[in-house]
Amino acid sequence: MKIKNSIFYLLNFIVLITIIYLLSQKTIFSKTLVWSTWSFSELLIYYPENIFVRRGLLGEIFLFFANENAVLPVIQNFVFYNFLLLILLSSITLYIYRVGIYQYFLFLLSAFGFFNLVLHDLSYHRKEILALNFFLTFLILKKFDNSLKIQLINIVYLFTSTLILSLIHEGMVLMFFPFYYVLLKNIETDFGFKNIRNFYFIFTISTILILVLNSGSSEISTIMFNNLHPEDKVIFKDYSVDAIRAIGWSLKRALILPIRIWLSGNAFYWLYVLFLIAFTNYIILFNNNFEKFKNLIVNFHKDNPVLLITYSIFFIGWDWGRWFIVLNYLYLFTFTVLNYKSNHKYDTNYSIFPVLIFIVMSLLTIVPECCLAWTDPRIFNILENYIGEIKINY
Repeated sequence: MKIKNSIFYLLNFIVLITIIYLLSQKTIFSKTLVWSTWSFSELLIYYPENIFVRRGLLGEIFLFFANENAVLPVIQNFVFYNFLLLILLSSITLYIYRVGIYQYFLFLLSAFGFFNLVLHDLSYHRKEILALNFFLTFLILKKFDNSLKIQLINIVYLFTSTLILSLIHEGMVLMFFPFYYVLLKNIETDFGFKNIRNFYFIFTISTILILVLNSGSSEISTIMFNNLHPEDKVIFKDYSVDAIRAIGWSLKRALILPIRIWLSGNAFYWLYVLFLIAFTNYIILFNNNFEKFKNLIVNFHKDNPVLLITYSIFFIGWDWGRWFIVLNYLYLFTFTVLNYKSNHKYDTNYSIFPVLIFIVMSLLTIVPECCLAWTDPRIFNILENYIGEIKINY
């Protein structure tokens, strides 16, 4: 058994070193932008001429550290160390909640694992990595919540991190806060913090509504884009659309894009990715115990209808691939906590066949960050004549 453990420790070490090496070559050791131009532009959103713009906090911080120079080197460092922090916090979380070394190896190699994300330039450069780091820090604090002092610290941390994340990406708050809401339950029951979940619910929804109602305009987007450093601006020379200019999109345009995915039929292709999320969580956390996995899935959603709010992002956002990657992490780490509380024992006697299927599916599946196809559904060709601003081809 010790020899077997040593082999998996070595394999995990090799995979992690490979991931960090690849990440460094694409960020801190790269003089050009290897990853997504859209992600880069999203990280550049700031407060132009002291005008409040949703999602502008992080860009404002980057501009401060750039000190009127190009922001790309600052952002490259942020992307590298932010993802490195995700690797560290994920590892700590899985360790303190007693997930085994074998499960950790499968986690690293999964379609949503660090290796696939870095190898295929997926999500490691997105703001959701910061949101996941906030979430994992909450879970780590929660592990030691057997004292009133730690509970108070975690509550203050939760409200503060939620507010900060709201100013960075309100969509991430929409996805994460139902899971926070569920995990706050024991704080109410064990320590008498009555209505803390309701207060958090009201606080979060109110913050999101304020940000949505104070979205930017095309004029603000133009000012923001024109004030970029020339070395940063040149990266967008071959693009007519980016996240900065998307800040100025109308609400109608923003809502039409996800409707476009539904009406085109592309939504059904994502069922495979949804299945893969369930399969990934089963293999890593519940292998050889399908009954417990099924019961947890059913009861978790039946007892917590607030989770529907997380899925609402698929009706108001169109980057579905990103949302599915985040969903996998939210479920994986939340189930890890629930397993720990139920004294779940991780089985090391894996059934070889389903594990082999899982590994093959994971290594051969690349979950696209955004969309499967951009073919206009025919109904839009008709409605375009009467409504306008529906057919969006890019």
